[in-house]
Amino acid sequence: MKGSITTTIPLLALAGALVGCGERGAMTAPAPAGVAAASTALVVDQPYQWDVTCVGDEAAYVGLHWFIAGVRLDSYSQYVVCPSKGKLTGSGVRPAGADAFMIAVGTGGIPVSHEDQTWTVDPTAPFSAQLNYNFQDVYYVCDFFCKKANRKVSGQVKVSS
Repeated sequence: MKGSITTTIPLLALAGALVGCGERGAMTAPAPAGVAAASTALVVDQPYQWDVTCVGDEAAYVGLHWFIAGVRLDSYSQYVVCPSKGKLTGSGVRPAGADAFMIAVGTGGIPVSHEDQTWTVDPTAPFSAQLNYNFQDVYYVCDFFCKKANRKVSGQVKVSS
């Protein structure tokens, strides 16, 4: 088969490019600054533990939430209902790259008492948080007469990874 100069030069260029694809002597661009350091601190999902204690006249409803760049990761959220007197323990998954964590606690009374706190998290370091809460819900019990009643609940939520 006879080849012209216009078909031979592109074929030679393709062959030269393929030869350069081998690992020996391959030319690569230098890594951007900080890439080597980031790759040495590989960030992966990690387990974490939680403890919830409560004492009082009603249950406490606890939400544990992880965030990345201000976005709550609902698939990693956990919800715990602590009975009026109890201690619950459990575990969950701390997502890779999470940079914030929130504990939210509330009651089921009307009006609903609520407290939450958010912490900044270093994704490459261990993390712990603690929230103490103390609620007093005022409500009315009515039969023939209405009277004011109080429900109290207090406790603590601890998280560590």
